[in-house]
Amino acid sequence: MADSDNTTTLSLVTRRKASAGWAATALLCNNLAVEQSSDPAAVVWRKWRAAHTEAGRLCRHQQRLEADRNSGAGDDSDYAAALRAESEAGEHAMDLLGALSETPAASLAGVAAKLDAVLSEGEPCGGDAEFPWPQLRSALEDLIRIGRLGEPQFSDGAARQAGIGSSA
Repeated sequence: MADSDNTTTLSLVTRRKASAGWAATALLCNNLAVEQSSDPAAVVWRKWRAAHTEAGRLCRHQQRLEADRNSGAGDDSDYAAALRAESEAGEHAMDLLGALSETPAASLAGVAAKLDAVLSEGEPCGGDAEFPWPQLRSALEDLIRIGRLGEPQFSDGAARQAGIGSSA
């Protein structure tokens, strides 16, 4: 479209969405290597993250070609091919996102992976202050912190209050 000028906003959103995955990526790739290799959700998340990144790259490429085309310097066939590639990559990423939502997590890494995907795909803008985004970001930060420190140690009373452990 000749009047579609959303490159500034989209690149800001793309940068924010990329940074949202960095913390979960660090958790999944560096801190919980044993868990992530055996957690089916973490395996699907890695595939989704790669597809999501590729879809973003193809989106930016398509936007450059669209800008060239709108200024009269672009080739319609290059633009059409880029638009198809972007659409296919986006569909692949969405298919993997669906698979991720249906794959049970078996570790903190898997739960963090799922939460990262929700934030990456769902949050309309970086640092959105409206419910539920701050709460979801906080939960992801908690998972990352717990993953780095190990499971918290509860006293017997605190464990009973939290519903952890056996009941008498």
